[in-house]
Amino acid sequence: STGPCGQALMSRVNQFYSDGMLHYNQARKVMFIPFPFPHAQLSSIFVNFMVVLIPLLMQQYTANIWLGCGLSFFSVLCLSGVHEVA
Repeated sequence: STGPCGQALMSRVNQFYSDGMLHYNQARKVMFIPFPFPHAQLSSIFVNFMVVLIPLLMQQYTANIWLGCGLSFFSVLCLSGVHEVA
């Protein structure tokens, strides 16, 4: 017996429990599937290559040295941050 709760309310509560378990199990599957090693290595090589290449390209792209330094810093920072998060 659920007491004074209506059947529609209990049905909705069970639906939310079911959705929660479904999403938990999907997240668990993503967590336990290993990331492909060659893809991780190529991504790391690409980021390291861009860390060297972006300042050289910014030097050619901008006439102002401080603008080039700032754009290089933020571009490399964003690429490195995305690589660390991924």
